[in-house]
Amino acid sequence: MCIRDRRLAGAWKLHAFESEFQTKAGSVQSPRSARDAAIDALRSLGSGSSYEKLKALLANSDSASIRPQLAQAMAAMNLGDAIQPILGVLNQLTEEADLRATWETILRQKGSGPVVVKALREVPLTEIAAKSGMRVARETGKNLSELLLSLERAADLAPSEGEVGSVRIGQLAQAAFRRGNPDRGEAVYRRLELGCVMCHAIGGVGGQVGPDLTSIGASAPLDYLVESLLAPNDKIKEGYHSIIVETNDGEEYSGILVREDNSELVLRNTANQTVSIAKQNVANRIAGGSLMPAGLIDGLEEGDQLDLFRFLSELGKQGRFDAARGNVARRWRLRAGRHTDEQFGIDRIIADPSGNQWRPAMTLVDGRLMQDTMREALNLRNINQVTSLIGLFSATQLQVARKGLVTLRFTAPKDTRLWIDGEPRDFADLSRVELEAGVHDIVLKLNPRTLPESIRVECDEGTFLVK
Repeated sequence: MCIRDRRLAGAWKLHAFESEFQTKAGSVQSPRSARDAAIDALRSLGSGSSYEKLKALLANSDSASIRPQLAQAMAAMNLGDAIQPILGVLNQLTEEADLRATWETILRQKGSGPVVVKALREVPLTEIAAKSGMRVARETGKNLSELLLSLERAADLAPSEGEVGSVRIGQLAQAAFRRGNPDRGEAVYRRLELGCVMCHAIGGVGGQVGPDLTSIGASAPLDYLVESLLAPNDKIKEGYHSIIVETNDGEEYSGILVREDNSELVLRNTANQTVSIAKQNVANRIAGGSLMPAGLIDGLEEGDQLDLFRFLSELGKQGRFDAARGNVARRWRLRAGRHTDEQFGIDRIIADPSGNQWRPAMTLVDGRLMQDTMREALNLRNINQVTSLIGLFSATQLQVARKGLVTLRFTAPKDTRLWIDGEPRDFADLSRVELEAGVHDIVLKLNPRTLPESIRVECDEGTFLVK
């Protein structure tokens, strides 16, 4: 039975295939996709016997590749019975993606908070598992204060800070103005564990869960910004209140309402993903709070907090942190070129700078694409792999309103190669180029052995696309 048929058999409640699904899910010889499909099928069947089969698989499997999926399936079917073995799985996980997915499944179940609180009286948690759970709990927009306290105690974490008064907010704002460094603050803002980039856009680049921050520093005083980060539920911008949707099958979803019609609700969750919920499956909906979790920056050193506040306060002001204009490329796509690509001709790479092997990359607010970001795209596991590289390809798009000469100003090494719309150009001698009205692909090829500290491209006669 193929993967698609397994998923359909589960959806169609074909219980005769339960044993086959169990065998496939537990087979280490099966591809990961096939095992996941078998687990999904058992979950979809929803019977007591299929749950027992998942439970037996979890008890007998030491495969880190399927234990999170088994735990998530069991949580969706019978959280009360499954919670203790699920907590055991959480204690074994180290990847944030697996931890987050498991916690999200747990907390989607109606009434999950008290179930987890009770189980945590007997089961301690690792620090990484507890902190992941706290992040997800805060992002639900629900009042889960008892659960947050239980997670702190289960991992023996220091208690979160309580309410922050106006005096403290004023003190932090003054300290941020005096001592905060906006350049360091931008680095804090871009830390993956904070998720700021996932939820907010600057200059059109980033997530759409929270308000656009392009000009936040020019429109809001520093103490407002401090309070917004420390007490997000007190400063929710119009249009960004979350809603919590309970479904007839006992799950809960939270997010910003994107659209609604007679057949469905569409939410945008904290992972910047849209979730569609059939109207006929909605049991209840209530207003939530901010999707930005309270306590998000509690774990930062005070210096990092001050730097972050100062960075946000500079956004939109004239200078390096003004991202209102689109004359600088702030979104690139990167691709490592290897000798195997060269054998078939690099024209194929240049011709399609949006294929599956290209990965998106963001610049700093001032448009610099940094070396660390470029190195990540090369995906080097050891130094010997450098010898297989022929270049790092970097692509962006420029939209020109009318035909004519445009000036492209590059900050890049002199040995950089350049293509515009697939045609090679003399990079070293390029100043002005005639372009037709429309969107143009700009591709650079950089030497992977001598990557520059950063690259940047600017054009006053056009707008660089950010999607």
